[in-house]
Amino acid sequence: MQNTKPMSGSVKAGLANPASVYCLENGGELERKTNEKGEYAICNLPNGARCEEWSFFNGGCGK
Repeated sequence: MQNTKPMSGSVKAGLANPASVYCLENGGELERKTNEKGEYAICNLPNGARCEEWSFFNGGCGK
């Protein structure tokens, strides 16, 4: 089972994770998800692409 919770603007302002910052700087919105392995984030991009944040950061998805 997956839980989804969007990040609020106040949380976005204090991000230290470079993959999260990269997503936001490229016009994306972060969506935190949880599965049996723990928490991860999806970067929802303006063009409709949805990428795991580290995959987007490393060039494996998006843009």
